[in-house]
Amino acid sequence: MLKKFIIGCLSIFLFQNCNFYKTIPINLAESRMPLIEKNINLNDSIDYNKMTWEESITYIKTPNQAQDYLNRHFSYDSVGTYESFKKNHLDKKGNCVDYAFGAASLLIDDGFPPIIIGFKGKSLKHLIYVYKTEKGFSALGNTPVEKRYPKIMDLIQDFENQYDYHPKKYFIINLNENFPDTSWINSNKALSKRIGFWNYERIK
Repeated sequence: MLKKFIIGCLSIFLFQNCNFYKTIPINLAESRMPLIEKNINLNDSIDYNKMTWEESITYIKTPNQAQDYLNRHFSYDSVGTYESFKKNHLDKKGNCVDYAFGAASLLIDDGFPPIIIGFKGKSLKHLIYVYKTEKGFSALGNTPVEKRYPKIMDLIQDFENQYDYHPKKYFIINLNENFPDTSWINSNKALSKRIGFWNYERIK
């Protein structure tokens, strides 16, 4: 049952060691003040390839626009190192970590805290970006959740049903608390390296 899940560090992607990453409790993530969601129509004529990574952050103002960017500018690639938004914007590919970090990078200047939920299933690990407006909680990434929920646990439960994904554990992090130098946005180096089929470790 999802209610039995624990919050903590998992051997999941680059969050391999509790000494490296600080998690936050679910009630702290839920206590953020909601933002009034802006109604900005998507512009299909916008070519993100012609934007710099800084310009894309400035241009995108809403979660809807951020997901449009991820859908049209990124292509999924399960192999490789995890990189900053700056590098992912240039190579236009990434895995769930890169999608989640990308969404956080695009919206941080618009007042959305960079909150990430990590999941660990029996043989699959996954990350999504979660945000809150006055309509409730929702998620962005390569597996977005469009519906709004009053609680994060409601979102997690519906995520399980929507994607037929049954995680065993989850944890929540604030990227600003783990990367105070904003390297997750603008680093020229990879953020982690592969040390096994499923596991990565952070590059200091």
